[in-house]
Amino acid sequence: MIKFLKINDPYRLVILVVFFVAIRSLLFLFELPFTLPELKFFLVARAMEDGKWLYRDIWETTEPLTAYIYYLLPNNQLYFSTSTYWINVLLLLFNALYINWQFHRYDILSEKTLLPAFFYLLLSLCFIELNTLSSTLLASTFLLFVVSNFLGYLKREESSNMYYAGFFLGIATLFQLSVVVFLFFLILSLLVFTRSNSKSYFLLFLGTTFPWFILSAYFFWFDSFSPFLDIFLSNYFKSTYNYIFWPELGYVLLIPGLIFLSALFLSLRGGIREINYQSICRNFLFAWLVGVITAIFIYPISSLALLHLLLLPLCFFYTFYFLQVKKMKVANLLLIAAIIGMVVVQARTAMGLAWRGSNRKMSLSKNRNTFLEGKRLFIAGDSSVYYLNAKIATKYLNWEVSQKDFGSVNEFASIESIKKNLEKDLPEVIIDYQHIMQHVFKRVPSLSNKYLIKEPGIYVLQWKK
Repeated sequence: MIKFLKINDPYRLVILVVFFVAIRSLLFLFELPFTLPELKFFLVARAMEDGKWLYRDIWETTEPLTAYIYYLLPNNQLYFSTSTYWINVLLLLFNALYINWQFHRYDILSEKTLLPAFFYLLLSLCFIELNTLSSTLLASTFLLFVVSNFLGYLKREESSNMYYAGFFLGIATLFQLSVVVFLFFLILSLLVFTRSNSKSYFLLFLGTTFPWFILSAYFFWFDSFSPFLDIFLSNYFKSTYNYIFWPELGYVLLIPGLIFLSALFLSLRGGIREINYQSICRNFLFAWLVGVITAIFIYPISSLALLHLLLLPLCFFYTFYFLQVKKMKVANLLLIAAIIGMVVVQARTAMGLAWRGSNRKMSLSKNRNTFLEGKRLFIAGDSSVYYLNAKIATKYLNWEVSQKDFGSVNEFASIESIKKNLEKDLPEVIIDYQHIMQHVFKRVPSLSNKYLIKEPGIYVLQWKK
């Protein structure tokens, strides 16, 4: 197996790609999943299609570029799920082939091999959330360009590489803000692994801030800069979600963990074979791995989609240690067992037999209330699933951000803001299982007179101005 992948042959690469696509196509024998993490982006995109401006007319902490990517996708749920699934496949294939090419280009491994692409694709099969399009996957794609430019700098020390590394990092932060921590790790790597002058640091900082400058100018031009600061940046780390079923996390990491530890043990017995430049690259990628772990911990959404960030450093270390292994028979058996294990995981995931606890946390409980279909809706609470077959009224999509108004309904300024926002975009139905609207209606009789209680917690609009 290792011998087959060691040879850098385009025909073998095609076989690897076909094998990966065939495994991922297993899911189409069953229903494509539509998950709660996807719902957040889907609803933001739907609101933008209705003419609402992100942050100004729709309160949500989704990163701007992620929101605009989802805005370009179909608004039909089935087509949306199919599109995100195959975009995910294409991005993973691109990432695997790109990083394999960059490892060859900069000679950071002792041999030119297909193993980096193989491990990147293999590791992406370990959990269902890695099968969907996410802000983490989009950010990780641009982080590959960051790593590529930094490896180029380590080899040639051309200052322009640092500008491009910063520029792609700036774009990645607009897909997932938590990856901004890599700026610190890049600066630290410059200090430790190079003899850079001040120009390199300046270009890195300039490149990172340039995409933010362009985005800020865009929002400022369309009178949305203040909401961008108040809604997105001020609330980003406060809007926390958890989609991880912790008891299953050990099972998710079991196969990749065992392979890694086995390769590490087998390789260290024979000693490490590398030149000084390759040692520096390996140390940089270890620092990058520490940066990945930091970015995962500070990201407000706990989701196994964050494993996308780990794929780059892990595929390097897997390849590095497997290339050091002397006992090829043992290594081949390990890889074959891993492939069989991952195929079984994908098949059981498609049939709904794997990761049941996590699937319950992530899966969407579809609303079967037909009277809500097509209605303009406002939900006072965190039950955004009701929006799926309805239209979003008002700007209060993210309930945690909406606490800016609804967290203090006894204050005059908050009541005025709620009254203004509701009257500007009157919902046809209000779902209030938080029992907060009764306090609002008490203080705003003009709103109360417009709604009739259909059942406890559900208000229906009676008339409009």
